[in-house]
Amino acid sequence: MTSDAVLVTGAGGLVGAEVVSALIAQGKRVIALVHNNHEIVRSDRTAVPQSPLLTTVTGDVCQPQLGLSDADAARIGEQTQSIVHLAATTAFDDSPEHYQNLNIGGSANVVELALQWDVPMVHVSTAYVCGLRSGVVTEDELDVGQKFGTLYEQSKCRAEELVRAAISERGLRACIVRPGIVSGRSDTGAVRDYKNLYIVLKLIVEGKLRSLPGRYDATLSLAPVDHV
Repeated sequence: MTSDAVLVTGAGGLVGAEVVSALIAQGKRVIALVHNNHEIVRSDRTAVPQSPLLTTVTGDVCQPQLGLSDADAARIGEQTQSIVHLAATTAFDDSPEHYQNLNIGGSANVVELALQWDVPMVHVSTAYVCGLRSGVVTEDELDVGQKFGTLYEQSKCRAEELVRAAISERGLRACIVRPGIVSGRSDTGAVRDYKNLYIVLKLIVEGKLRSLPGRYDATLSLAPVDHV
C-alpha cells in the first residue's frame, strides 16, 4: 500500500473543506477526518463531490490515536504521507475544558501520531497568538509574556508551544501557519459560515446594530479562505 495520502483533520470545517477540495483538484489522495460534521461543504455551499481520491474517516482528535482503533490507525498510517491539522474550535465563548481538550489536547494527539508514523505535519494556528500587544511581531516569536484577549488565542498559543517543543526535542518535521481572520473567497466573497466578523456585519445589514464603537486607525487582518 502506497504512502501518498494527506490526512486532513477538521476536514468538515470551513478551511478544512477548502483544503480537501484543493488537494483533490491537484490529484492528491486525501483521508478526511471528520467528527460531528460528516458532509464536507465548500465556501460556496456545494459539497465536495465523491472521488476515488477521497476517503472519509470518523474520528476524534480529543482522543489518543484520534479515536481510531489500533487496526485503523495502523492502516491509515501506512497510507499517510503527511498531516494537515485543522481541527479546532474557533469560538470565543467556549469553555476552558473544550479549549484544553480540542485545541491543546487535540494538537498533542496529532503530534504523537505524526511522530509515530514518521510523517511531517502542517499545524494551522492563528495570527492572534501574538496576544494583546502592538508593534512589529516577528514569525519566530511566540510566548513573550503577552496577555490574551480570549481563551481561544491562549489555547492556540499553547498548542503552538507543543508543536515547537516536539520539533526541537523529538525531531518532529512540521511547519506552522498563522492565518488572520478567515473571510470569504477573494474572487466571489462566498463564505459558508457567518461567524465572527460576519455576525457583526449581519446585524448591521439587518438594522439591528445602528452604531458600533471603534477606532478609525484600527485594522483587521482578513485572510480570504482560498488564500489560506
